[in-house]
Amino acid sequence: MRIVAICGIDGSGKTTVARSLLKRLEDDGLVATYGYGRYAPPKTSLVSRLFRKLSFGKEDAEGFPEAYAPHRQAFMSSVIVRCCFLGLMLPGYIVQLRRILRESRGTEVLVLDRYVLDTWALDARLGRETSPQNDLSLLRLLSKLMPPATHSFLLDVDEKVARTRRGDNLPSPLLGQAIEDYRVGAAFLAIRRLDGSQPTEASCLDILSTLDATRFR
Repeated sequence: MRIVAICGIDGSGKTTVARSLLKRLEDDGLVATYGYGRYAPPKTSLVSRLFRKLSFGKEDAEGFPEAYAPHRQAFMSSVIVRCCFLGLMLPGYIVQLRRILRESRGTEVLVLDRYVLDTWALDARLGRETSPQNDLSLLRLLSKLMPPATHSFLLDVDEKVARTRRGDNLPSPLLGQAIEDYRVGAAFLAIRRLDGSQPTEASCLDILSTLDATRFR
């Protein structure tokens, strides 16, 4: 089985491209499966929702409480709190990903909408005010825990495009940081960056041109 991972910030077009790619592969006669590769275990989701509720203040233009960004940054600056958060997240994430792979046995291509890079950038890094270079060891660990993707792609967009496509996106300080983290992480894992602002069809053609035709047909 080949794994094709599509990564990127919210608003980059990951799901649209992944679904379109899946259809193109099926039209080529391949047995292809779609999988959602970023998983938030129930306990972690509960903590995140509670944290957002406790960020008091009126909501900003993106629908987040005004204090969400500084509270998230303070939350992630605590070593103890962050270790507890990651301790809740990682076991469930690993179980979920292995479940997806187990259920996809017999398929020729598994198209993953989000994967390791997304979990690192949006769960482990979001709100961290330190350089992403300081957390590359964690990204390396995550990538070793998960089955390696045959091909990985980052749909790279700037903040303006992400905001236009997704009105309820992250508050500006966090969104800009996350985009930069994606770029640093993609370079570290040698993930190919694509122009996420281009039409879906163009992104699919870029991905298909990268795939080894002899392996996928």
